[in-house]
Amino acid sequence: MRGASAPWHAGNHLSLAFLSLLGLGGIVLSWWMVGGTAETATQQRWIDVGVVALLVAATGDAVYLLNGRRAVRRGQRALALRLAAFADGNAAADEVSPDSFAGMVVTAPRMSRYHRSDCLLVRGKTVSRGSVAENRLAGRRPCGVCTP
Repeated sequence: MRGASAPWHAGNHLSLAFLSLLGLGGIVLSWWMVGGTAETATQQRWIDVGVVALLVAATGDAVYLLNGRRAVRRGQRALALRLAAFADGNAAADEVSPDSFAGMVVTAPRMSRYHRSDCLLVRGKTVSRGSVAENRLAGRRPCGVCTP
């Protein structure tokens, strides 16, 4: 855990703050300028500036949330690998990483996703081995828990 703000880091917070303040500043400026003129054409230009500022702020929020989601998914994958290693009785559960994925996966005929052979979701099931490319050609998607 990286602290109380996990899964985000300082760069994510700074980006969010910068884009939010930039957007807020643009909205306030737009509001101020629209209120200070009676010309419709000038008002329309400043309303456009306000809309762009709102989009900048919304983009900052979206990027912030997506970075957090990506970090949570990485943590879920790492946890699933550690749990699988622990369940197998592997004493070196901390040494298992997503980078050890060799490209061979397992699946069963009625599955719509392919999995790593050590995935908890296929434990105890009758599966067959194959490559990622073969499974993608068959229309299968990667497991959201075990595949990178």
